[in-house]
Amino acid sequence: MEYSDLTVVIPTLNEEKNIGLLMGKLQDSYKGINIIVSDDGSSDGTKGIVNKFAKDNGRIMFLDRSLDMIHGLTISVIDAAELTKTRYLVVMDGDMQHPAEVVEKIYKSLLEGNDIVVGVRKKVEKWGIWRHLISISASSLSHLVFKLRRKRTVSDMLSGFFGIKTALFKDIIKNNKSSFVFKGYKVLIDILRNVNNNAKIAEIPYVTFHERTLGKSKFRYSLVLNLIESLLK
Repeated sequence: MEYSDLTVVIPTLNEEKNIGLLMGKLQDSYKGINIIVSDDGSSDGTKGIVNKFAKDNGRIMFLDRSLDMIHGLTISVIDAAELTKTRYLVVMDGDMQHPAEVVEKIYKSLLEGNDIVVGVRKKVEKWGIWRHLISISASSLSHLVFKLRRKRTVSDMLSGFFGIKTALFKDIIKNNKSSFVFKGYKVLIDILRNVNNNAKIAEIPYVTFHERTLGKSKFRYSLVLNLIESLLK
């Protein structure tokens, strides 16, 4: 199967211990795939690792956002999406928590005509009780707010692993960019809040999501406030 019409967008911040492993898997598994690593100002070796891959593969791009005025996962994804030239794109984390093998399933679902395809976590391993409680509470709040606004929901509203038609994403950005919470970390929430209710949305369940084994988690309690801001916009 050919993947030249797909771009994988990977927002990063200090992922030198993971990004090489992930890119190696993507490059070896998906012939012709395009990759944009949108880096939010890493101070480790992330840039050097990605550029080594890019030197040998013209379909790989390192987007250096270190000098940008606004930093955050959401704006990192937006900046990369605006540069994407393929028909489809998949957003996934650079910490190896999202299984690379699920990219194929998401891409096939997009090819079948779906506008947005969400990777849905069925089991999360090695999270502490507080992280689970925060996730459950945030998910419940997301569903409640969306239902009150009569907006479409998905099983995993907090997923950071999803595919979308590039033209649709660019259209949402063009018409609703000011409504995105740039410093936030749940760009899917902003997309679902702005997408037309007639959009075709599918889900791909996976069970291998777990706490990162290499590098440091970027989770901060302040990010919960960004999520609430996004929900209430």
